Amino acid sequence: MYYSFVRYSIQYFKKETVIEKRAFKSYVEISLQDEFDQQITILKRGVVSLDNIVEQFNNDRTINLDYCYVKDFNIRAIQDLNKSTDTDKLTVKMLSARSAVFESNSYINFSNIIIEHDKLSFKGAYVLKGQFNFKNSILAKDINDFSDMVFNSGSADFSNTQFGAISNSFKNSFFKAGFKDFQYANFMSGEANFTNVSFGDGDVSFINSNFKDAKPIFKVASFGNGKVDFHYAHFGNKIISFERVDFGKGTVDFSKVDFGSGKINFNRSTFLKGDVRFNGIEIESGKITFKRARFIDNYINFSESNCANSVIVFQTAFLGHSSFNFNQCTTQEISFKLCHLNAYVDFRVKKVEKIDLGGSVVRDLLDFTPYDREVCIENLNINGMRLIGKVFLDWDKNKVKSLIGNQLYSDNIQKAYQYRILKENFHNVGEYKAEDKAYISFKRHESKSILENAKQKSSIFYLLSSFSYYFKDLLLDKAGLYATSPIRVLWSMLVTYVFFSLLLIITSLTHIGDLTGISSHSLSSIIGDSFYFSIITYLTVGYGDFCPLGIDKWIAGLEGFTGVFLMSYFTVAFVRKILR
Repeated sequence: MYYSFVRYSIQYFKKETVIEKRAFKSYVEISLQDEFDQQITILKRGVVSLDNIVEQFNNDRTINLDYCYVKDFNIRAIQDLNKSTDTDKLTVKMLSARSAVFESNSYINFSNIIIEHDKLSFKGAYVLKGQFNFKNSILAKDINDFSDMVFNSGSADFSNTQFGAISNSFKNSFFKAGFKDFQYANFMSGEANFTNVSFGDGDVSFINSNFKDAKPIFKVASFGNGKVDFHYAHFGNKIISFERVDFGKGTVDFSKVDFGSGKINFNRSTFLKGDVRFNGIEIESGKITFKRARFIDNYINFSESNCANSVIVFQTAFLGHSSFNFNQCTTQEISFKLCHLNAYVDFRVKKVEKIDLGGSVVRDLLDFTPYDREVCIENLNINGMRLIGKVFLDWDKNKVKSLIGNQLYSDNIQKAYQYRILKENFHNVGEYKAEDKAYISFKRHESKSILENAKQKSSIFYLLSSFSYYFKDLLLDKAGLYATSPIRVLWSMLVTYVFFSLLLIITSLTHIGDLTGISSHSLSSIIGDSFYFSIITYLTVGYGDFCPLGIDKWIAGLEGFTGVFLMSYFTVAFVRKILR
């Protein structure tokens, strides 16, 4: 097909000719020229008048326009002869216009017709001038072929048209600027094939179109700088292919679309600077994928979408400076794995089982913080994420421990990495309480990962690692939550002080230890002097009025070390709080 022409000229010849075994009394030669007035090709077509077409229809109720040049075609001429109104449908036994050429100053009008034949073909036809109109028609029962057509005027109207049950093809067709209208079109079943179609500039509308029992294929199609509107369209359980589609700078609107239970494929497609709307879509079950797709400064809206048993995948997509809105979205999974998120993303979803940001680079804001309602996310994967921007996440309302803990395939070292990322993020956004909680979780999972790695080595090494693990767990975690809680350290000091005091009382009563200088060996004296000796030892005051004997010497040494350690620990935790 020759679609790159920008102008054409027509020369008439009043002599008989044969074109593709059809005899014509006259013919035309149509010269197609490029922008430099260079001839691209010459089309030779037989001339038929509207009167010839009407005469043919009256004979056998067929319209054969194969390889014809048709000027100002209008089905109204036949309707007028049959005394029918504009709204009455005209029944045609057979219609064919393969490689035909149409030209009109207004409409090429095939509207309101019913085709009884099982096949309709406009394959390879040219519309040089005028709007191509099949509005309100019922096309062939099985196959409707509009492939390889050139719509030089750009405008075409297939609104409220019913297509066939086996194959409906616009494959490789070319539209120039104009309005392409498929509103309320009904693609019964079989294929709705728009592969490699160039829709040109101007709006393209599939509003309320019905693909429920059809297999839609828009693979490698391209849209120009106009609005692409699938608002309220209905799809079924077939694969819906928009793979490698080029969308222009206009709005791409799939809002309120019912995608049924099929797989929707936007892989390797390109979206230029227009809004991309998927808000309010319904997917019963399936997947909508944008793998390796390219977005250039778009606003992508999935708000209020209902995809409870489906996943939304942007894995390895190029997102440019596009922002995303998943506010009140319900879906099984949202994946931005290995993506660069350079603009604001609203993750205040209604309910999502998993959000996967593994290996992503975040340069702007990710917003998970609930505002006026609950945000329900069961699993959040940020393993391997590089956080240059900020994440707004509420530790309690977003249930962060559950988000990380619910990861079935993450080990302790991966969870530790994620908590460390969150710890740094909370510090940057001034959420210091959340920072402390993230740090505690980070240290706990880090310690567990070290112990797990020790299992892979010798038993002696594992034994030493176990001792180290439990020692740090007691002294650093249990005693003061890794220096994040001064109050916890104070309680630990009180508990250990009482513990050592009771231990001294027991040694005195059992005579395995003793304190010189005890005023009397009555129970009250032993208790009082033990608590006194314990506090001056714990605080390293050491007045010298008591001297431990026996096992009490070791107890006093251990208590002195514990006191020094916990007082230092308290100082670190307290100063850390004050400085922040």
